[in-house]
Amino acid sequence: MNEREAPRILIADDEPAIRELVSDILSENGAVVVAEADGAAAVRRAALEPFDACVLDVEMPVLNGLDACRCLKTAAFTKDLPVLILTGRSDKETIDAAFAAGAWDFLAKPVHGQLLWRRITNMLTLATSARQARELEQLIDLARQPGNLGPPAP
Repeated sequence: MNEREAPRILIADDEPAIRELVSDILSENGAVVVAEADGAAAVRRAALEPFDACVLDVEMPVLNGLDACRCLKTAAFTKDLPVLILTGRSDKETIDAAFAAGAWDFLAKPVHGQLLWRRITNMLTLATSARQARELEQLIDLARQPGNLGPPAP
């Protein structure tokens, strides 16, 4: 994500009121939001379009948020996508399951707008740093290849 571009965030929640609330919070902070009503639709959408982060509810029809997160983490195109689990369940088992599924963060409902946005921006910052570190590693690896070090040949 370019720092000047609006972050693209995918959300999936089967509750229309929550989808609208989360969309409003993220949009008011400058994000471009795409909302889906279930995990399967979110996984399909993420396979077709690039997103900078994803917010998933746990309890959804068709494909729940934990299974959707696992799907996102196993696909090459979305494996590095930061995922925040936002759910009404805040028991230890759900929290552990969210992180085991590959979530980067977890928030319990009811939604606190400022906290949600801070968590999203933290994930975006971490994702940018991780991407930059991977790019630097690739450049270092390229520079270490025989014939790539030293001055150019005359």
